[in-house]
Amino acid sequence: MTQPNITSNEIGTQLIYNCSQGTHHVESWPVVAESVMVQCLDNSTWGHIFTNMDCDILCFDEPPSPPTTLPPLAIPPHSDWDNVTRTVHTLITLTCPNDTVLSDLNVSVAVVSCEETGNWSALNTSLLCRRVCWSDPPSVLPPTNTSWDETVRVVGTEVKYWCPTDHFFPDLTSAITMTCDDTSLNWTLTDASMALDTPPFPEGSVYDGTPPPYWKGDILNYTCPQPLLSSSGTNHTSVLFNGTDWVMDDPEFQCFNVCSRSPPRSQGGWRVYNGRDRVGDIAFYHCSHGFPDGSTIVNSTCEESGNWTLTDIPLCQSKSR
Repeated sequence: MTQPNITSNEIGTQLIYNCSQGTHHVESWPVVAESVMVQCLDNSTWGHIFTNMDCDILCFDEPPSPPTTLPPLAIPPHSDWDNVTRTVHTLITLTCPNDTVLSDLNVSVAVVSCEETGNWSALNTSLLCRRVCWSDPPSVLPPTNTSWDETVRVVGTEVKYWCPTDHFFPDLTSAITMTCDDTSLNWTLTDASMALDTPPFPEGSVYDGTPPPYWKGDILNYTCPQPLLSSSGTNHTSVLFNGTDWVMDDPEFQCFNVCSRSPPRSQGGWRVYNGRDRVGDIAFYHCSHGFPDGSTIVNSTCEESGNWTLTDIPLCQSKSR
């Protein structure tokens, strides 16, 4: 944090301490603040409302967490996060209860960290804990194909087997599905369900994954190309094939334009905004002693053009001696 030059030590004098570029005042959270005001108090001491003046890189978003509504037989992992700390290098340990594993990783413990980019490290999992089958699913020989990744065998996992063109299984079907049963913890045969077409893309998004066919339980991921974001500030969503229909994780997901850079820094006052730079976001600039036009607050809005409405922030006037 940068200390300003002290030109007056009169009672009521206010000083603005600024965080270094890319960092924010930690204790101000959930307000995203890049500066802290210190004032000369009536008892002739300098004071502020915070217990410390620390600035650091912050992860603005909440860390990865299980879905609000849990599917059958799924258990959320225990998180040791204190629901407050989000400074860079913060580590969060997610632990599954005994005899369960994270569905997509086949491990019982995973760690999420706040990285120097200001984002939480990504986990390629739904963050759901499940029981596992006793053994691997049945193996096959060519030319039979299988969808098993040779790792995941949690309860509910489906493994598809299908024949190449003009080949059939003994029952004259060309595709079958084995499921890890939640009662016996063995693999059981179920009817195969698949989709031959890719679902409609959310507006503005792109899909980078495997081509059809898709099977019941398949999840496709869609991403906003940079610098687009959704209205909630995320850049990705997913869609699940339930065997009959495609179910969107966020039915209203779309990709929108954002401002190409953060709003200008304040000149003498302090700036408050949510740190996301999305179209419609507003940055507020505060000046205790007033801007040249007499106001104490001005704002700048991120427009569809990708620019902020106010690019030259007026100088915050200091209090006369």
